[in-house]
Amino acid sequence: PDASARRLREGLESCFGVQLGVIISDTSGRAWRNGLQGLAIGVSGFTPLENLIGGRDLFERELQVTEVATADEMAAGASLLMGQKDEKTPIVLVRGYQSSEPEDDRLKGIKPLLRPKDQDLFR
Repeated sequence: PDASARRLREGLESCFGVQLGVIISDTSGRAWRNGLQGLAIGVSGFTPLENLIGGRDLFERELQVTEVATADEMAAGASLLMGQKDEKTPIVLVRGYQSSEPEDDRLKGIKPLLRPKDQDLFR
């Protein structure tokens, strides 16, 4: 899926002359929760995991563990708009997201979201 996302991103950027990110998503269940949601399975053009550790929250407290699964959050929102049955909406355009990650981190694909085996409770 990362390779598909990269090819789509490169083709769209070339065609339209804009810089963008692409998410390939699928529906997934979640441990300890009912219901399904969209989940990123391929990413290109932005980091799927934004590290906010060391930043400050609304009350000026230092963030100690905050990493945001940006690709999964966007995939979940897009999935709500795309539908889960017969809506036939294959693409959702998200505007306004600004990554604070360095440029070289934006092409790493889905790997930053995948928990290492030694930290995974379900493998």
